[in-house]
Amino acid sequence: MASQRHLTQWKSRSLVCWLVTALSIVTMGAGTANASAPSPTREEFARQAAAAGLSPAQARRLQARVDGYLENLGGVQDAANQIRLDGATLTLTLPGEERVRSLTGSILAPGCSYRYLCAWKYQDYTGDRINYYYCTTVSMPWATFGSFRNNQTYGTVTRFIDINHVAFDYSESPEDDPNYYWAPVYWIDVC
Repeated sequence: MASQRHLTQWKSRSLVCWLVTALSIVTMGAGTANASAPSPTREEFARQAAAAGLSPAQARRLQARVDGYLENLGGVQDAANQIRLDGATLTLTLPGEERVRSLTGSILAPGCSYRYLCAWKYQDYTGDRINYYYCTTVSMPWATFGSFRNNQTYGTVTRFIDINHVAFDYSESPEDDPNYYWAPVYWIDVC
């Protein structure tokens, strides 16, 4: 009887040891695979940048700018030069270029789609661009002389909000300003 019980305990312990070992091996294998493999998203962004004609150094500079925006604004990167924010899309210019473009090579027109408020980092509708499309309040990341187009539905008012959360300026659609000073603007309340 004692040897039967001893055999049963030994089998149970063996099974537990085998399960722990198997689980450790699976976990180590998965961890090693995940640690050594680059993120597929980053790989895709690198491929997009290369297809757009960027050198590896230019692609790294672009990604560093994207990372800076992500750190300051949040959002989700959904292309090598694009970030989806809550209520807006930020498109970055490619290194050496003044105007944003899609990664298919076409320059995005300085126009602004109907029902959007579009803001550019620099004057005359150049530099990085944010397209605001939902009635929401979104951070303004720039303190430069920039530009904007308010192409929301007729009469829709956008408020420019300062550091004290006070609306100090307004834009009623339709309105354009090729030379707008962003420094006092901390948030834009679209609608």
